[in-house]
Amino acid sequence: MMSFGHHHAIKNAFKKGLMPDNFKGIYGKVLTLDTVSIEHITPRSQGGKLRLNNVALADRATNRLRGSKPIEEFVTRDMWIDYLKQLKKVRSQHFNGFEYIKAICKRFGIKVGEVMKK
Repeated sequence: MMSFGHHHAIKNAFKKGLMPDNFKGIYGKVLTLDTVSIEHITPRSQGGKLRLNNVALADRATNRLRGSKPIEEFVTRDMWIDYLKQLKKVRSQHFNGFEYIKAICKRFGIKVGEVMKK
Protein backbone atom coordinates (compact mmCIF):
# COMPACT_ATOMS: atom_id res chain seq x y z
CA MET A 1 0.00 0.00 0.00
CA MET A 2 1.36 3.39 -0.98
CA SER A 3 1.32 6.13 1.64
CA PHE A 4 0.95 9.77 0.72
CA GLY A 5 1.91 10.93 4.19
CA HIS A 6 -1.24 12.97 4.81
CA HIS A 7 -2.57 12.38 8.29
CA HIS A 8 -5.68 13.93 9.72
CA ALA A 9 -8.02 13.00 12.55
CA ILE A 10 -10.77 12.06 10.07
CA LYS A 11 -8.53 9.55 8.31
CA ASN A 12 -7.33 8.18 11.64
CA ALA A 13 -10.96 7.70 12.72
CA PHE A 14 -11.57 5.74 9.52
CA LYS A 15 -8.50 3.57 10.05
CA LYS A 16 -9.60 2.83 13.62
CA GLY A 17 -12.94 1.51 12.34
CA LEU A 18 -15.04 4.33 13.77
CA MET A 19 -16.90 5.05 10.53
CA PRO A 20 -20.13 3.27 9.59
CA ASP A 21 -19.88 0.02 7.62
CA ASN A 22 -19.50 0.52 3.87
CA PHE A 23 -18.48 4.15 4.37
CA LYS A 24 -18.49 6.05 1.09
CA GLY A 25 -15.98 8.77 0.34
CA ILE A 26 -16.85 12.13 -1.11
CA TYR A 27 -17.00 10.70 -4.64
CA GLY A 28 -19.51 8.03 -3.60
CA LYS A 29 -17.20 5.00 -3.66
CA VAL A 30 -16.98 2.63 -0.69
CA LEU A 31 -13.62 3.12 1.00
CA THR A 32 -11.24 0.47 2.32
CA LEU A 33 -7.99 0.74 4.23
CA ASP A 34 -6.21 0.29 0.89
CA THR A 35 -8.19 2.91 -1.03
CA VAL A 36 -8.84 5.69 1.51
CA SER A 37 -7.07 8.99 1.03
CA ILE A 38 -7.33 12.56 2.22
CA GLU A 39 -8.81 14.86 -0.40
CA HIS A 40 -7.87 18.51 -0.06
CA ILE A 41 -10.92 20.53 -1.06
CA THR A 42 -8.68 23.42 -2.03
CA PRO A 43 -5.64 21.60 -3.41
CA ARG A 44 -2.34 21.99 -1.64
CA SER A 45 -0.90 23.34 -4.91
CA GLN A 46 -3.35 26.24 -4.55
CA GLY A 47 -2.58 26.92 -0.91
CA GLY A 48 -5.02 24.44 0.64
CA LYS A 49 -4.15 23.42 4.17
CA LEU A 50 -4.76 20.25 6.16
CA ARG A 51 -7.60 21.87 8.11
CA LEU A 52 -11.00 20.57 9.17
CA ASN A 53 -12.90 22.59 6.55
CA ASN A 54 -10.50 21.63 3.75
CA VAL A 55 -10.38 17.85 3.91
CA ALA A 56 -12.64 14.97 2.99
CA LEU A 57 -12.16 11.23 2.71
CA ALA A 58 -11.97 9.99 -0.86
CA ASP A 59 -10.90 7.01 -2.85
CA ARG A 60 -7.31 7.38 -3.96
CA ALA A 61 -8.02 6.81 -7.68
CA THR A 62 -10.60 9.61 -8.00
CA ASN A 63 -8.48 11.87 -5.81
CA ARG A 64 -5.61 11.46 -8.29
CA LEU A 65 -7.94 11.93 -11.26
CA ARG A 66 -9.21 15.22 -9.85
CA GLY A 67 -5.72 16.56 -9.27
CA SER A 68 -6.00 20.32 -8.78
CA LYS A 69 -9.27 20.80 -10.67
CA PRO A 70 -12.11 22.52 -8.76
CA ILE A 71 -13.92 20.05 -6.53
CA GLU A 72 -17.23 21.38 -7.86
CA GLU A 73 -16.44 19.60 -11.15
CA PHE A 74 -16.58 16.29 -9.28
CA VAL A 75 -18.85 16.74 -6.24
CA THR A 76 -22.43 18.02 -6.22
CA ARG A 77 -24.26 19.52 -3.27
CA ASP A 78 -26.25 16.29 -2.84
CA MET A 79 -23.02 14.27 -2.81
CA TRP A 80 -21.73 16.47 0.02
CA ILE A 81 -24.92 15.92 1.99
CA ASP A 82 -24.83 12.14 1.48
CA TYR A 83 -21.17 12.03 2.50
CA LEU A 84 -21.71 14.16 5.60
CA LYS A 85 -24.78 12.21 6.77
CA GLN A 86 -22.51 9.22 7.39
CA LEU A 87 -20.53 11.21 9.95
CA LYS A 88 -23.37 12.28 12.25
CA LYS A 89 -22.50 9.84 15.03
CA VAL A 90 -18.74 9.60 14.55
CA ARG A 91 -16.77 10.85 17.50
CA SER A 92 -13.35 10.07 18.91
CA GLN A 93 -10.81 11.80 21.09
CA HIS A 94 -9.49 13.76 18.09
CA PHE A 95 -12.45 13.88 15.69
CA ASN A 96 -15.99 15.15 16.19
CA GLY A 97 -18.28 14.35 13.28
CA PHE A 98 -20.75 17.10 14.15
CA GLU A 99 -18.03 19.78 14.24
CA TYR A 100 -16.75 18.52 10.89
CA ILE A 101 -20.26 18.62 9.42
CA LYS A 102 -20.69 22.22 10.60
CA ALA A 103 -17.34 23.26 9.09
CA ILE A 104 -18.06 21.71 5.68
CA CYS A 105 -21.66 22.99 5.65
CA LYS A 106 -20.47 26.51 6.36
CA ARG A 107 -17.91 26.31 3.58
CA PHE A 108 -20.46 25.16 0.98
CA GLY A 109 -23.55 27.03 2.18
CA ILE A 110 -25.39 23.88 3.23
CA LYS A 111 -27.77 24.06 6.17
CA VAL A 112 -26.64 21.71 8.95
CA GLY A 113 -30.28 20.65 9.42
CA GLU A 114 -30.29 19.16 5.91
CA VAL A 115 -27.49 16.82 6.94
CA MET A 116 -28.80 16.00 10.40
CA LYS A 117 -32.32 15.00 9.34
CA LYS A 118 -32.98 11.32 8.65
